[in-house]
Amino acid sequence: MSAELIQEAKQLFADVFGGQATFVTSAPGRVNLIGEHTDYNEGFVMPFCIDRFTVIAARPTTGSVCRVTSAQGGVRGAIASFPGDSSLTPAPSGDWTNYMSGVVKEYLAKLPSGVCAFDAAVVSTVPLGGGLSSSASLEVATATLIEAIYQLRVDPKEKALLCQRCEHNFCGTPCGIMDQFISACGRAGHALLIDCRPPFATEHVPLSDPRLALVVANSNVKHTLSGSEYPERVQQCKDACAAMQAAGHPEVPLTVYLYTYIFIFIYMYMYIYIYIYIYICIYIYIYICIYIYLYIYLYLYIYPPSPAKPPVAAQSPPLTRRVLL
Repeated sequence: MSAELIQEAKQLFADVFGGQATFVTSAPGRVNLIGEHTDYNEGFVMPFCIDRFTVIAARPTTGSVCRVTSAQGGVRGAIASFPGDSSLTPAPSGDWTNYMSGVVKEYLAKLPSGVCAFDAAVVSTVPLGGGLSSSASLEVATATLIEAIYQLRVDPKEKALLCQRCEHNFCGTPCGIMDQFISACGRAGHALLIDCRPPFATEHVPLSDPRLALVVANSNVKHTLSGSEYPERVQQCKDACAAMQAAGHPEVPLTVYLYTYIFIFIYMYMYIYIYIYIYICIYIYIYICIYIYLYIYLYLYIYPPSPAKPPVAAQSPPLTRRVLL
């Protein structure tokens, strides 16, 4: 994350709210390597963080009102506000502040007074609607801000799950856990392998191989999860799973994964055995060729057969004379 982006957030805060921000938090966007539409089906995904960030410059305030402004979209410097107490409810669908107010709502139970209040300025280099999880980066940056202001210690996985509930309850998006998990738990230079079944085991996979290059291309196609076919796909997967379970397969996800692993295991070993079999056949063929070659070479040049001798004519026994005495 560049110092210029941090300075931009601080300057926006000073321009809109006056004074200096006392906290600066950030969270990255992400790209997914493998596992599309599998996180909400308890599958495996492996995203990685990118060098695009959402940065929040903020200052705690008294009372129970949160005021926020953003450099993206709308009128730069426009202030939106929402209550930071139990009266907090979602704004109309499509309002960007839901990604912050929803996180505040999830954290209220963790605050000593049950009240949250701050002024915050948001800037971001994560393209909006580009499929790079700009919403998750805003949620995780907001969660990190609340933890910093109120000195909370929250496990990164729990933070990700709280931000996911924000998407479900305030933003109307039935998303899985991938976007929030990589933004909260990601590590520079690594992909994050996530098992999307509870308890959500994760593994950081190094991307340090110099022969590896990952290219992220911008298609310039925008989308919104809450108003797209995404919720429809989620519901279709749930209906399919419910139908298979009703047909007597209560452990559909586990069974599918088990069969998949068995197939991969068998395929790998078949491949290995076929490779070994071919190698042995080639070795035997070469051995036989060499043997025949050596045999012919020795027979013709080193130890040639002796020339045939002409047959010997049969000799008659010597004539004897009988001498009569």
